[in-house]
Amino acid sequence: MCNPFDGTQLCAQVDPDLFFPEGWGNFKSNIAQAKALCAQCPMLSACRTYSNETVGLYGVWAGEWRDGRGYVSPAPYPTTNRKVA
Repeated sequence: MCNPFDGTQLCAQVDPDLFFPEGWGNFKSNIAQAKALCAQCPMLSACRTYSNETVGLYGVWAGEWRDGRGYVSPAPYPTTNRKVA
């Protein structure tokens, strides 16, 4: 498995919370911004390969939402501030 990250990719140049949002605050907005940044990144292909080969990723990786269990989801939900029954 190859790690494509060397600090020059676009995600390394912004606040990481954009890619790993928690709570209901700006959750959807942050994810949309992160995905838009990924779409412009020259490392997108390498990042997608890395994220497909790496188990347990959470957040936006290669323009896709990863839920931490190996699933890619188009409609993520916040991981905190939810009421527990």
